[in-house]
Parts: sequence; C-alpha cells; structure tokens
Amino acid sequence: MKNYISLFALLFCFSACKNTPDPAVKILNLEQKLAAKYDPADAKELVNAYRDAVKTYPDRHAENLQFLTKAADIQFFKFTDGVSAARFLDDAIAHHSDGKNLTEVIKLYAQIWNANLYKSAPASHLDPDDIDKMKTNLMRNTIWMDSALMRLDKKITASFSTGLDKTACREFIDISESYADILGKADPEKYFDLLNRAGSLAKTCENPQKAVALYQRLLENQPAAPKAGQVAFMLGYVYENDLKDLEKAKTAYENVSKNYPNDKDMVFSAKMAIKNLGKTPEEILKAAGVK
Repeated sequence: MKNYISLFALLFCFSACKNTPDPAVKILNLEQKLAAKYDPADAKELVNAYRDAVKTYPDRHAENLQFLTKAADIQFFKFTDGVSAARFLDDAIAHHSDGKNLTEVIKLYAQIWNANLYKSAPASHLDPDDIDKMKTNLMRNTIWMDSALMRLDKKITASFSTGLDKTACREFIDISESYADILGKADPEKYFDLLNRAGSLAKTCENPQKAVALYQRLLENQPAAPKAGQVAFMLGYVYENDLKDLEKAKTAYENVSKNYPNDKDMVFSAKMAIKNLGKTPEEILKAAGVK
C-alpha cells in the first residue's frame, strides 16, 4: 500500500511540475512586453519576477546575476530607487558572482555611487551601511570598472561616424568620476588620468560646464601633477571656445604662466591664446602677415 501511495505522490508531483512554468518564461514575456511599451506596473511585475526566479532557483548563479542586475537597473533608472538597486547588486555580488564577468554589475554600481556623490534623488535615501558596502565592493572590483570604461570607449569611438553616442559619453563620465572618487589619494596617477579623460570627453560631447568642473577639480586636487599645465590650458580653451567667456578664459590662460612656468609649451600656447583672444581667424591670419 505504501508503494502505491509513493507512486501516486510522485505522479502528482510530476504532473504539477509540468504545469508550473519556469520563471524564465514569464520573465521573457514581461521583458518583451516592456520593450514594446513601457508601463510602470509591468516594470514592477518584472522586478518581482526577477526576484522570484532568484528565490526559486538559487543555484542558477549566471542567470541570477543577470536577473538581479536587471532588477537593479529598473529600480534605479525607472523608479529612482538607489537603495533597492544597490541592495540587489549587493546580493548579486555576495551570492552569484564567483568566476563571473561583473562588468555590467559594477558599471551600474558605479552609476549609483555617482548619484550618491552628487546627492541626487535616486541615492538620497542610502544609509551609511549601504554606502560603506558599495565602496567596499567597488574597491574590490576596480578591474570591472576598467572593463566598463573600455566597452564604453569602444562604443563611443564607433559612434563618431554615425553620430556621437551621448548616452555612452555620460556613462563614461559618471563611471570615471566614481572611479576617481573611490581611489582618492590611493592612486594619484590613475585619479588624474580618469578625470582628465572625462573632462576631454565632456568637451567633445558638448558639455563644457562639466568639462570645466572636472578640470577645476583636477587643478584643485592635483595642482602639481605632471600634466597639470595642460589641464590649466584646456580650462582656458573651454572658456574661450565653448563657453565664449573671454574674461574667464584670459584668467585661466594667465594662470598657466603663473602656476606652471616650467611647462614651456603650455606657457607659449597660453600667451598666444591671450594675444589672439577674441579675434576672428581672419584677423589672426592678417596679424601674422598671411594674405
């Protein structure tokens, strides 16, 4: 009799399991629906579906890493909820990251850190424990921030011929800022390189105010860096050519000679820029005796 009961139970379980769809099927349907038309209710349902899938199959680490990252992305960008986003990523790193590529996880983590850096809305409710955990995870995974920047750099470069990818530009700048902030004084050379590249990209992406902010931060925090004279000159260049503020441009150019007298090339360039400040290309050529 016991054998018949056991067989019945097994058959019942098999039948029930066949009628229970894999969470991945529901997730795929919701992702397609959301891609066709965004709806907050569908987005919320999708986040819950990701979480349910992780709970149902906790050992599917590769899938769960993706699911938690996607859930964090929705929470951060669609619901401006940096707290839930950060905690989803904490879970992903703590339980599903071994041996996995963490580029997308750490990229999003760095974007949340940038929001925290500027005290913007998505990160306004992060508590000290959340912030400490984020910093620890970012410090341990700088290799994946480098990976994210490399991917974005390739994407930006590829877009030059078809129209600059400004979203990728913003992401590159945000991650560079976060990376530099995390490093602080631990790696001055890397800090300088990150913000210098971000400043140059901000100018290229037609965000001169951001370029000015980044260059000024560099000059304040690393005034004696080997290439600080170049940054000081570029500050004047952005003021002159992008912001059309000739007064601030003149001051910035004068500071090159004042603060970096040993950088002969930049001093010469700054003096020439001051000499030609406000002149049209035709006026500059005429003054040089070119007809």
